[in-house]
Amino acid sequence: MSMMTRRPWMIVAIGAALLATGVVAYHVGRAWAEGVPTSSPLYFSGTITEGATPVEGTRDVIVRFWDRDTGGTNVCTTTAAGAVVRTGRFRIALDAACTTAVQATPDLWVEVQIGTTPLPGRMKVGAVPYALESGRAVAAGGTLAAELADLRGRVAALESAPRRPCPTGMVAAGSFCIDKYEASVWSNAACDRTGTQYGETTTDDYPGSFPDNGNFNVPLYACSIPGVMPARMITWFQAQQACAASGKHLCTNEEWQTAVAGTYDPGSWPGAAGACGSTSPSPGRCNTCSTGPRSTGQAGAVPGGANDCISMHGAEDMIGNLWEWTAYWATEPGWNGTISTWNAVGSASYGSDAYFHGGPEPSPAHRSPGSYQVWDGAAAARLPGAAIRGGTWADGPGAGAFAVNLEYGPSSWTTSFGFRCCLGR
Repeated sequence: MSMMTRRPWMIVAIGAALLATGVVAYHVGRAWAEGVPTSSPLYFSGTITEGATPVEGTRDVIVRFWDRDTGGTNVCTTTAAGAVVRTGRFRIALDAACTTAVQATPDLWVEVQIGTTPLPGRMKVGAVPYALESGRAVAAGGTLAAELADLRGRVAALESAPRRPCPTGMVAAGSFCIDKYEASVWSNAACDRTGTQYGETTTDDYPGSFPDNGNFNVPLYACSIPGVMPARMITWFQAQQACAASGKHLCTNEEWQTAVAGTYDPGSWPGAAGACGSTSPSPGRCNTCSTGPRSTGQAGAVPGGANDCISMHGAEDMIGNLWEWTAYWATEPGWNGTISTWNAVGSASYGSDAYFHGGPEPSPAHRSPGSYQVWDGAAAARLPGAAIRGGTWADGPGAGAFAVNLEYGPSSWTTSFGFRCCLGR
């Protein structure tokens, strides 16, 4: 059941249940019923929020039972001064009088007060669903009680633990980690530059055991390391599988957009003249106006500086260099032959970043026979487009934090397609 009251400075929400002895927040099995458990004591539990924030600390909780929904006689009252509230949750034992009263007469009405604030309205006890632990945790004692207490401690420790640090080669972006560098692909999962590197040139050198469609027999691994040419000539399927083999996942469109924040947009450099941030794949600004991609680790040194291509989270070269596959597919109505910019449809604050319309169009860049609109080149069916982000070394001011292209299917590959991986924290 739930109860709410509004004060100028606080909104309190209570979700309450009557629980038998030994029932904890860890539910192995759950039986919903009307009525009241017969064991003693009974517990009253719920959650409290102030505004939208779960309460932490202690609160005085008063639970009153009445024989009517309004007026009537106060049958009994349990007062819990300084009840512990953790992440909004509390649990108090009803005193003997209330336990006896509730078990004897389930047709009672309950009223809750938090501190000096009584919550409006009473609720009928017998109509409130409550959770039982498959009937086996009731009145638990001995070894089972100890095990349940240990579980409570473990859950509390997990809830209060800080987020785990990001692995080597990744940087934190809120609730997830993202590769610091555009990924390179290797035969060795150690990512120590030993083994064979694939996709570092304009040659399609991925082995047959790691085919275009990602149905591999031998895994390859996505590595985020400096001083190497990032992988290209790679399909969406291969990129997704390389991330998975490395214990990560291909970054979602939303993760990519979060992590790019703070990277200077080409054409917007402080004091820069012209449309391009750089004219060669040399160290420093985003590589957006050159003749090819640069190796990793050349993006400058200070996030937010005038001579860098580093996001505020520390991810390098998310703008320019290589288009980056993201874990997003879309069905588009068809290529319309135009390239637009964000500021054409809204605010100029999006700069000149480009978006490419429509679903896949035929391109010689695809390695399958025939049009890359089809999986096997045998029909004229149109494939979904897979989103690539950020732009390339040759896109000039069209590259940027909002640059997105949906004209290529996930089975496509070119010299300008790369990727990076993400990982939850």
